[in-house]
Amino acid sequence: MWSSTESQVSEQQNKYLKISASNSYDSNTFQLVPINTEIPVIIDSKIGEFKLYIRIRDFVGSKKFYNKSNSNYNCSYFDNENRNRANISLEIHFKPKMEINGNDLNFGNDFGHPIRDCLPYGTAAGMKLFKYLDPSATADIYSDQPFIYGKALSSFNIVNVKLEKQDFGKQDLKPKPIQENLYNIKTSDLEIPNDNIKRQNFFTSNNNLQNFTFLPGYEYKFDFFNNYITMRDSKFSLSLPGGFNLDLSNYLQNNSEVVKSVRWVIKKNVMDGIGVNFGDLGLVIQFELVDDNTTEYDDNIVKQDYITREELIVQQELTE
Repeated sequence: MWSSTESQVSEQQNKYLKISASNSYDSNTFQLVPINTEIPVIIDSKIGEFKLYIRIRDFVGSKKFYNKSNSNYNCSYFDNENRNRANISLEIHFKPKMEINGNDLNFGNDFGHPIRDCLPYGTAAGMKLFKYLDPSATADIYSDQPFIYGKALSSFNIVNVKLEKQDFGKQDLKPKPIQENLYNIKTSDLEIPNDNIKRQNFFTSNNNLQNFTFLPGYEYKFDFFNNYITMRDSKFSLSLPGGFNLDLSNYLQNNSEVVKSVRWVIKKNVMDGIGVNFGDLGLVIQFELVDDNTTEYDDNIVKQDYITREELIVQQELTE
C-alpha cells in the first residue's frame, strides 16, 4: 500500500508528517502517535488521563517514524456516513482527576513562536467573525506565543459521556465513531440539546458553561473532525475562521523559522491568566513536517510505550 501512495507525493517533497503527543510542551516528553490504526496513545496528566486516536485521510508519514506496523494510508472511520467528508479526526477519551468547570476546560491551537508574519490578509476580520460565532473563545494570534482556545464543550463535534470503568477496558478492534449523548447529563440548571450542533451553540454561553462540571468517575469521549484541515500526503493546509486559507506546508517545506509545528492542546484554566504560559496542561498534540531524505526506516526511533495491534489481539483473546 505504501508503494502505491508514494507516487502521489511530489518527488521534490522532502518533509513528511510526524505526529506526537505529551502532557507537556517539553520536546523530550513526546510519544509518537500511530495513525489510522485504532491503537491509542495514553497520556497521564495533572488534570486527568487521556486516550488519543488520530485518523488522517490519505496519510503518508515520515519513513523515519512510520511504517505498516503503526500507520495506514486510510481507515474505515472515513467510510461512516457521518464522517465521510472529514479529512482528520482527533478522538480523545478523558477521565478527569478533579472537578473541572465547563468554562475552564479549553481546546484549541497554540504555538511556541510567532506566526504573525505568515498570516494571510484578512485574518483579523476572520478572527472577529470567529469570536462573534463563539463568544466563549479566546485568542491572540499576533503575540510572540499565539493561541486560539475554545471551550471543549463548544469546540468538539461530538461529546459522549459514560460512567468510568476501573480501567479503559478492552480495546475495540473495530470501533464505531462515537455518538453524541451529553444530553443524558441531567442537572437542575441545564437542559443540554440532543443535537450536537445545537449543543455546541448552547455552550458558547458563559452561563451554560459555568453550570456544567466535568466530574471524576466519568469518562468523556470527544471527537474533533472536519474538512477544513487537510494533511493528505503530508501536504498541510488549514482554513482559518472566515474562509481564509493558510498552506503551512509552504513554510515548513522551506525550513521556515516562522512556523515550526502546529499544536492542538487541552488545558485547564487557572486564576493567573490564559495563554501558552498559563493553565494546567492536559494533552498536547504536535503536528510537524520533518526531514525525510532517507528511505531507511529507523526501528530504534519508533519504539514507544503503546501496545502493538498484534499484542492487543492476543491480550483480548486471553481475557475472553
